[in-house]
Amino acid sequence: MDDGFRVDPDRLAAAADALNTVADRLVGEIQQLQGQLSGYGEPWGGDEIGMLIGATYDAVTEYTFDTLDEVIEDLYGDVDGLYRMAGIYQRAEDSTTDDFDQLGGQLEV
Repeated sequence: MDDGFRVDPDRLAAAADALNTVADRLVGEIQQLQGQLSGYGEPWGGDEIGMLIGATYDAVTEYTFDTLDEVIEDLYGDVDGLYRMAGIYQRAEDSTTDDFDQLGGQLEV
């Protein structure tokens, strides 16, 4: 027999907290990396090959950081979703508990 599933709103909220911490840490790590990369300047030089390397480097780093920004945005979206889900399940549980309490009060003799 299938017992269905159980949802623990507190654990959902805790998972949201943990994921938020991970997202915040990722933001900090990315900012640190951007700072380090900026500190290197343009060591490939200004000749023709150096300019090609520089253009490639710029395109790759821009794409990489744009993609990482999207990942971070998705992580924060997942955090919000987990918080919303925890709230929805908690309100449903509270409502069901209230309904049964009211029903129990009506059945008391």
